[in-house]
Amino acid sequence: MILPGSELMPLIRAALERGQRVRMTVNGASMLPFIHNDDTVELEPLTSSLRLGDIVLAQNTCGCYVVHRVALVKATGLPKLAKLRKSSPQRDEQFYLRGDAQTCKEGPLAPENIFGKVLYSEHHGKIRDHTRGIWHILGRGWVSIYPVGFYLFQSYLRLRRLGGKSLRRLQRGRVFRRWLKRTCPAYTIQEASYNDLVALYVWLSPDGALTLPESERKTHPGLTNYVARCGEKVLGFVRLMRRPETEPPYSGHWLFSLTVRSHYRGMGLGEALTQHVIEQSRSEGSSELYLCVFEDNLPAIALYRKLGFERVSLPAVEETLSDDIELYGHQRVPFRKMLQKGSAAV
Repeated sequence: MILPGSELMPLIRAALERGQRVRMTVNGASMLPFIHNDDTVELEPLTSSLRLGDIVLAQNTCGCYVVHRVALVKATGLPKLAKLRKSSPQRDEQFYLRGDAQTCKEGPLAPENIFGKVLYSEHHGKIRDHTRGIWHILGRGWVSIYPVGFYLFQSYLRLRRLGGKSLRRLQRGRVFRRWLKRTCPAYTIQEASYNDLVALYVWLSPDGALTLPESERKTHPGLTNYVARCGEKVLGFVRLMRRPETEPPYSGHWLFSLTVRSHYRGMGLGEALTQHVIEQSRSEGSSELYLCVFEDNLPAIALYRKLGFERVSLPAVEETLSDDIELYGHQRVPFRKMLQKGSAAV
């Protein structure tokens, strides 16, 4: 998992070199199921030789700082060099690292590129000891049976997706949806933070093991991301894009990427997020709000019609959607809601 805020790494490295322990928050999902996105890890300086299965903080061959597991240790075959550097017993070794949810190794890395060893991680308030006990045993076993563990975990993810599809079918029923709204947890809608965007990218990425790329961190000046949050958990997500008339065909205010986690659909979160974007657009003086939706996504269309959106013909926009059938297998169509400043909320 790639760590955000690389400007902090010199401070972290300096603290480890002074013999101090360091706590930090990690982002990404490459270490699932042992370390999750937004977990806190505690690192200690390297005081002994690393062993297969240890989790370390290192700088990989691409220059990124990662928290990954030692997957392979190789001797360099340079005993003379090792004798010259007796103060560091690992100077004649090279290391290969791998995330627990990845198939490719990173390396070879010299000992100088490894800065600390993970002692603990904290997930939802629960401590996992990676140097002894059950999490230590499971971690070493994960390395020893590679790639069996990786494929077992992928099978688990597929079963979860299958369960999610079954749940979505239930969520379309009126009676079930009425019951779901009563069980909806308390949440707030607010602008997304950097950590929220990382969590969203991990959640929405196809393989569930990606990290937020640099291109995703750079956003359009007119874009605002909103999340529905319950405590530290992101339940839903929506985007509001504003483009001037000089940026056709998507000029004006547009709603994009409305998404709600499977377990929380049917609770009214999608409606609340859409209504938030409507009110925000109205407060900014916009007279119209647009969106595109797949024409066979009947639940979403029903929601948008309920909130006052109507199908509209936008030839310039529809031209940009001409490849939808080839790319996705179904077609998106534009909708529009007329906004009257000062009118009552729908």
